[in-house]
Amino acid sequence: MSYTIDSFFIYVFRGHFTPKCRSPPFFILKKQNQRTEKEEYTMDKKDYYLYVKGKEVKVSEEIYKTYWKITEHEKYLQRKDWKYGVIPFSTLDNDGHFVDNIIDERIDLEKIVEVKMQIEELNKALATLTKKERELMEAIFYREESLRSIGKKEKVSYQAIGKRRDKILEKLRKLLEDKF
Repeated sequence: MSYTIDSFFIYVFRGHFTPKCRSPPFFILKKQNQRTEKEEYTMDKKDYYLYVKGKEVKVSEEIYKTYWKITEHEKYLQRKDWKYGVIPFSTLDNDGHFVDNIIDERIDLEKIVEVKMQIEELNKALATLTKKERELMEAIFYREESLRSIGKKEKVSYQAIGKRRDKILEKLRKLLEDKF
């Protein structure tokens, strides 16, 4: 249970009186949850104010708490936006030219198109492989199986699987050399 020192006795401690032991005398402690009648009365009669255009406006407790709940929630959301780098649309339209401001110059659109074209050519080259060659490439590069596990399944050494892989990659290189 926690205790607080009564304000009257704080003055005594700041003055000339010094306790002889670590704990203060029993008569200056009161329980924190104990309230006097005057404190009870003032707590019931608490006034709540909000500032609107610089003027103090008296409001009910419910409106006051709701206002601060919404305000704190907005601050929380703003902190999350800052943390994750979210930019609201309203910040992009500061000069009336929304479309010009929304373009992200960090993205190289030409590079994206070029990579997509390369992927299309690679898919065409993969389509020319035999079924067995395609399955081997899928196992190695898409399912990320090790050469040893593939060798065990096919009952050959991992070196033989490595040689097959190298031959298939060389075949693909020759097909793609003309394209790039």
